Amino acid sequence: VERWVPHSDLLPHTDLVITTGGAGTVLTALRMGVPMVLVPTGWDKPDNAQRVVESGAGLRLSPRRCTAKRLRMAVEYVLTHPSFRESAQHLATLMSGYGGAERAAELLERL
Repeated sequence: VERWVPHSDLLPHTDLVITTGGAGTVLTALRMGVPMVLVPTGWDKPDNAQRVVESGAGLRLSPRRCTAKRLRMAVEYVLTHPSFRESAQHLATLMSGYGGAERAAELLERL
């Protein structure tokens, strides 16, 4: 058991991510082409989850209705429908062309 493992070390070995929808986890999962099941809690997480759903890269469960059975069903659904992984991988390809944080910093400096 590890106290903390960087997403970049863990996610290449996963078939799916279950998350509350935090920006760091969502962006890293998408960057690596990993589909998600999201149970968004607060702040920006519901919006992040909605965008993942709209992109086809994952499913969203309401925290109030999230039970072990519903979570298991969502995970099984995402894992057995290749379109979720295909959408996540498509987004990974698109994101790789943008240049990441270095490009963002460069554009901000130009501004």
